[in-house]
Amino acid sequence: MRFATKVKFWLPSLQIIANIAQPHSDVAPEEVLMGCIRALSAAIGLFGLAASMPVAALAQFAAPSTEAPDGAKLFGRQCGTCHSLVPGEVRQGPNLAGVYGRHAGTLPDYKYSAGFAAADWSWDAEHLDPYLTNPQAVIEGGVMGYRQANPAIRSAIIDYLKDPK
Repeated sequence: MRFATKVKFWLPSLQIIANIAQPHSDVAPEEVLMGCIRALSAAIGLFGLAASMPVAALAQFAAPSTEAPDGAKLFGRQCGTCHSLVPGEVRQGPNLAGVYGRHAGTLPDYKYSAGFAAADWSWDAEHLDPYLTNPQAVIEGGVMGYRQANPAIRSAIIDYLKDPK
């Protein structure tokens, strides 16, 4: 495979990797993309091509958007696999239709982890924000594996849960 063909093939892959990695990182999107470029450059260098060639070729590649996606898109990408906002729809996690303002751990017919029995509060921004940051710190023995370090992303998801229109 010619060098130009290799670069043409890897450009879309780098963009996809950078877009996937960035929402789960505190690193700026441009730095995530440059890290991907450096990794590709090193990998191509292993195959006998000059390591500086891909960086020069890829320097024209657009960085991921710095705008945070809206709450609906974030929910769909980061929460929608395990949770639904469609009333009655069952997935791995509890249904989140009407979760904002609902007492924690009280969705009928859902088996919550034992830590929810001690939750004497309702879901609001003050409880959702730390929960999305580190669920196990809020609910002892909780099993949700998602953690979001980026406050802008947490805020967008919380705002969407509050009013999912």
